[in-house]
Amino acid sequence: MAEVVRQVSERLAARGYDVTVAARREGDLERQETHRGVKISRFSVTGNWARGMSGEIDSYRDFVCGGGFDIVVNFAAQQWATDTLLDCLDQISATKVMVPTGFSGLPWKEYADYYRQMPGWLKHYDRLVFLGTECRDACFTREHGFEGRSVIIPNGAAAEEFLVDEVGDIRSALDIPQDHALILLVGAHTGLKGHAQAFRLFSKSRLRHATLLIVGSRISRPCGQECLQRQRSLRAKVDRLLFDQRCVVTELSRAQTIAAFKAADIFLFPSMIECSPIVLFECMASKTPFLVTDVGNSREIVSWTSGGEILPGEIDDAGLCHVDIESGARALTDLWRNPDRRRSMAERGFTAWQQRFTWEKVASQYELLYEQLRN
Repeated sequence: MAEVVRQVSERLAARGYDVTVAARREGDLERQETHRGVKISRFSVTGNWARGMSGEIDSYRDFVCGGGFDIVVNFAAQQWATDTLLDCLDQISATKVMVPTGFSGLPWKEYADYYRQMPGWLKHYDRLVFLGTECRDACFTREHGFEGRSVIIPNGAAAEEFLVDEVGDIRSALDIPQDHALILLVGAHTGLKGHAQAFRLFSKSRLRHATLLIVGSRISRPCGQECLQRQRSLRAKVDRLLFDQRCVVTELSRAQTIAAFKAADIFLFPSMIECSPIVLFECMASKTPFLVTDVGNSREIVSWTSGGEILPGEIDDAGLCHVDIESGARALTDLWRNPDRRRSMAERGFTAWQQRFTWEKVASQYELLYEQLRN
C-alpha cells in the first residue's frame, strides 16, 4: 500500500497537482514536511477499527474534514487512516475514494462486525478502486451491489528503476556462483510471505548447482531468524551438498534488490496472503519469470501478462494459501529445465509491463479518475 501511495503521489505532484499524504508520526519525525513535491502531515494514531484505536484521532478527523480537499482517498482498509474516518464520512464534503487493497481480514472472526458494517460505509464513497477484478475486496463489493462505483487500476513497477543497464553484479557481491541457477524470493519477514515454503520447495526440487536467495526486511523478526537457521541447516545436509544447493538470506538496498531481480532465473513466491503483489510486476520489469501461489489476483496477473505460472495449493478457512510442496517442487524443477519456456514468459511479461503496468501508466489512470470526479 505504501509503495502505491508513494509512486502515484509523487508522479501526480510532478504533474502539478497539490497532493497531501497523511501518515503516522513515529519517533522524532516532523509533523509537516514536503518530499518530492508531496506534502506530508503526520499524526500520532495507532490501531484500527476492529482492534481499537488511540492517539490524535480528533486532530486527524478535523484535518481531513476541514482541509479543503477536492478529493479524499483512503488507501487500505483495516488501518487507522481509513478506519478513524468511517464513522464521520458524512462530514467530509470532498469527493471520496476508497482503495481497499484486499480486505484481508474478511474471513477472520475479529473482523466480523467490521465487515458487517462495511457495505453501509461504502455507500459514502463516490468511487471504489480495486487492483484487480478477482481480489477479495472486489468480489465482496460485487456481492453487495457496488459495481457501478467500481474501477480497476492495477499495480505496477517503475521504469526508471528497471530500465537501467548498469545495476551491479549481485552474484559476485553475495558470493553466488555465476553458473548457479538463481531462485529469488523478495518479501518482508512477516511469516506470511512464504519463506518457509520456499525453502521446502527448493530443497524438494531436483535443481543442481542452484542458490535460493531470500531478500527481506525485518530479518530480526522470528521469520527472519528461522530463515537464517534454515540457511545453516541446508549447508549441513549431505544430500544438498551433493546437489550443490545453497541458500543466502539477507537484507539488501533497493538498488541491490533490483540487481537481484535482474540476475534471477526464476522468482519463487509461495506467499500465503496477498492482494495484488507488486513483486510480480517487478519480475516482469526485470524479465524474470515467476511462480506464485493463487493469492490475491495473482492468477489474473498471469492471465493479463503470461509472465508467470500459478503454483498448486489450497486456501484454508482463514483465507490463507498453502502451497502443495511436492507438486510445487516439480513445477520449479520443470520450469528450470525448460529455458525456452522461461524466455517466453520473461519476454511476454516484459512486453505486457511496458504496455500497461509502469507506474507512469498507473498514475495516469488515477489522474484520469480524479479529473473525472472533480469535473
